[in-house]
Amino acid sequence: MIVAIIAVLGGIGFLCYINRTPYPTISESTFYPAIYKEFQMEQRNSGGQVSESKELSLWWIGKDSLNINNDNSSGVILNSAPCSAVSGPNFRAIAQDIGSNIDAIMKQKGFKINSQNSSKSIDDEQFYDYIQAYEKGTTKAVFVADPDCGSSLKDKTMRYTYTFMFTDNFDNNYQEQSKYLKDLGYKNNTVRVINKLGDFAFLEVRWRRTGGYTVAKLINEKWVKITGGQEEPSCEIINRYKIPHQLGRLVEKCWDSSEKLIDNPN
Repeated sequence: MIVAIIAVLGGIGFLCYINRTPYPTISESTFYPAIYKEFQMEQRNSGGQVSESKELSLWWIGKDSLNINNDNSSGVILNSAPCSAVSGPNFRAIAQDIGSNIDAIMKQKGFKINSQNSSKSIDDEQFYDYIQAYEKGTTKAVFVADPDCGSSLKDKTMRYTYTFMFTDNFDNNYQEQSKYLKDLGYKNNTVRVINKLGDFAFLEVRWRRTGGYTVAKLINEKWVKITGGQEEPSCEIINRYKIPHQLGRLVEKCWDSSEKLIDNPN
């Protein structure tokens, strides 16, 4: 299935087309209904909005420390009652309340906590968010509590966000992404393959709170970074490597020697 995606990186959007596999088939009967019920109970107690999605992105660090992005993960989201810098719901109390209930459910269902992907405490900032991670067989699951009181494009109201998501597709995603991560030496970020043309790949690169892009070229069977960042590259780079303008929106144009943005001639 081919879908169009608009990604926004550092205020710059780009439209691209990528091949997407259908949502993974995951049995939700063992643990998900109980998790969803906990979110509904918290919503009744503290307010906010509960929604479900099969388009979540689950970040998982593998045993070899590579950071793998798992698109099309399923889950439930609680957007808290309105918050502000001086008032609103207690982020820590809600995170600990939902988190403790999720922990009991997951362990009762035979899941084990994955310490590599979990925060050590509610005050641990290594992932920026507070995270509880679990695994059983091929299933990976995380509870993520975002400490930022923020809004979204769809909802301008300032809220805290709590998300539980899970996937069975980690192994396939690892196979797709690991070579890019290893060849490019990326250790603390994920990559999403947005487009490939010939020996070129256009990658979305994401850290925990920011992102950018990388144009990579396959040279002697190894992916090599040609350019990247959050804005269009120089025409000198574009022309030296003959990067095709169809690869991604951020390479449709380039900066010439007079610092003028012009069309990519390739």
